[in-house]
Amino acid sequence: MHKQRRAVNDEKALNREISSFNRIKDNYPKILLTLDYDNTSINGIQKINVIDWLLE
Repeated sequence: MHKQRRAVNDEKALNREISSFNRIKDNYPKILLTLDYDNTSINGIQKINVIDWLLE
């Protein structure tokens, strides 16, 4: 599942985006695409810069 968000530069916005993924109980990869430059993994949910993702 992919979800896009322009930026999650505050804790409240990040928690809101991650919580929607946490409600989905399956084993498919979950990716949050943003314009942020920090590619991280939060509880198994990958937060990836959309430009990096497109260039892969």
